Amino acid sequence: MSRAPPFATGKVVSDYTPLFLYWERARAEGREDLVEKSMLSEDDFKFVEGLVKSSPSMTLLELVDAIMTRFQGRVDPGVASRALGEPEDVAVERLLFIIAGWLVEAAESFMMLGLRSRYQMPKD
Repeated sequence: MSRAPPFATGKVVSDYTPLFLYWERARAEGREDLVEKSMLSEDDFKFVEGLVKSSPSMTLLELVDAIMTRFQGRVDPGVASRALGEPEDVAVERLLFIIAGWLVEAAESFMMLGLRSRYQMPKD
């Protein structure tokens, strides 16, 4: 893992490049608000903590899916598409997975949850 945001470990997301490309494109378009919206917040950590407490046997995929749903609307489809050079729906889905994985990795770093082993998402 080369470049990574704070508290990312690479256990869920092996490449954060698309997220950095999104942030760079958002800034270039004068949309710092989009960068802030796609950052992790205290409320996001509380959300994960609540999920883990209410469903301690939740799988990683279930957790990531729930987080992706939470982040829906926090990624701009047009900026995502222009940043990644992919159709809007594909770019948004990719970024949502990366942000969700980042939150899981950060939550594990803060000992809010434990991952049993390194997980690799299937390649496209």
